[in-house]
Amino acid sequence: MQPEFGEADLAEIVAGFRASRFTRLDLRYGTVRLAIQNGEVERVAEPVTTEIDESCTAVVSADLLGTFRFAEGSSAALIASAHLKPETVIGTITVLDERVEVKAGACGTVSHVDVEDGAFVEYRQPLLRLRLDEADQMRRSL
Repeated sequence: MQPEFGEADLAEIVAGFRASRFTRLDLRYGTVRLAIQNGEVERVAEPVTTEIDESCTAVVSADLLGTFRFAEGSSAALIASAHLKPETVIGTITVLDERVEVKAGACGTVSHVDVEDGAFVEYRQPLLRLRLDEADQMRRSL
């Protein structure tokens, strides 16, 4: 079993890289990948994965690790039971200096919020669950 790999570890690695004379770093550790070139962080994963289970619930999960923040003016309480479209921005994940938008990825009503604002999220960690609209269920079943 691999030890936990957190935000402080990433910050320490990046600080060490920036203080060095290296021009590129490509680190892979379990499910974590960090690529840095000339001090700039590359985006190495899509911001969100939406998987549909047998009960027609979409699980919106993070595809990169970092700090999750709800969209401006939103919160876990405000988003609970909200109706979302696939393009609805629910928040952002920030890793080091990069901020990536997180979109719902499906059309439905929020049935459960799995994270709090400001939480450090891991790769593939569920962020929220959507109960799919009937039209979205039919479209996905074709």
